[in-house]
Amino acid sequence: MKKKWLPGYAYRILNRDGQEIEPLWQYPASGPALFDLADTLMLHYWGEQPREAFIELKCKGRRIPVTWTEDEVSRIESLFLEDLEWDGFIVNIARLSLLDKPTDEPFMWRLDVSEPGLDDDDNDDELIEEEPSGPKQTPTRYRRVRSDASIFSTLRSIEKVFGLPEGCVLITYRNRRRARSDSNIGAIRKHWDDT
Repeated sequence: MKKKWLPGYAYRILNRDGQEIEPLWQYPASGPALFDLADTLMLHYWGEQPREAFIELKCKGRRIPVTWTEDEVSRIESLFLEDLEWDGFIVNIARLSLLDKPTDEPFMWRLDVSEPGLDDDDNDDELIEEEPSGPKQTPTRYRRVRSDASIFSTLRSIEKVFGLPEGCVLITYRNRRRARSDSNIGAIRKHWDDT
């Protein structure tokens, strides 16, 4: 079962070319699957520039035309920011639709999402510098993985950051049994702490 993201709305997430981006869900040890906007936008994005994406939202169960209000739009934007900033991303949101005017069209935003700069100082962060292999190499920032992050998305992130082949990273329990990809990091930490 999946927990509804933005109940009362139908949504589409598009890349800059207008192609729909497949939503990614996290599967906690208990409870419904949770939509993760940060993983959906950034997990498989390797661009040098900020990720440009568009979110299109339609109201479900409301009469057409719909009038979008500042309160409603601001509340939705705060959900976008909460999800993306929680994962340490920098977000710029631009409204592409008008407020307070009846419309048959969905409300649309453009999001520019980027990794934080290396000059930011956070006590939780560890800065690892790799040996230079070419003319110029920038240190990469690593953060502790969120407890609700899925095993699958964590494995893919490790492979991406370190340039490893897909499928070569494993997360296991203490007894060397492979962790299920639909489990989450919190469950793995708890298992290792309990044994």
